[in-house]
Amino acid sequence: PGPMSGQLRPPRRPLRALGRRAGQGPLVQRRGLRHGGLTGQYAFITDYSYGVRLLDLSNPAAPVEVPSGFIPVQGGMESLDIYGSVLYAADYNAGLRIFDITDPLHPVEQTPYPLDQTEWVWVQGNRAYVADGGIGLYILDLTNPLAPVELGHWDSPGYAAHMDVDGNTAY
Repeated sequence: PGPMSGQLRPPRRPLRALGRRAGQGPLVQRRGLRHGGLTGQYAFITDYSYGVRLLDLSNPAAPVEVPSGFIPVQGGMESLDIYGSVLYAADYNAGLRIFDITDPLHPVEQTPYPLDQTEWVWVQGNRAYVADGGIGLYILDLTNPLAPVELGHWDSPGYAAHMDVDGNTAY
């Protein structure tokens, strides 16, 4: 993952409650929770059918959803990664969506990078690796993190739904 980011792994068994919505009861986990990234005391979590949810983790025993950080879905929110103060979200038919999260409580959407079946995004250094379903793997230059530029593309023989990157090798 990119600098200042972390990976949240899915639980082995589904949880009944993930935290609390501000002023409300427990935030019930839906089957659509897939992936997340950390920035400071906040966690952004993808929720496939709804979008990206923001949780305040300042009290780890009682995470609270922050409604102002909610990013609605356009296609199907698959995964995300954070690079510095930029959040990249793989939003299936909506492409690679890009958000300035300098203020995590108020994400600002930038121009998305157009892709067709965006399944997974992984940021390493100043590059984003994007699994784009039946289209393959895209490698994007993030020298300007808010305006990615394609460096290369590999048309996979199957369906590219997930990948991991280690150095110069993508799996």
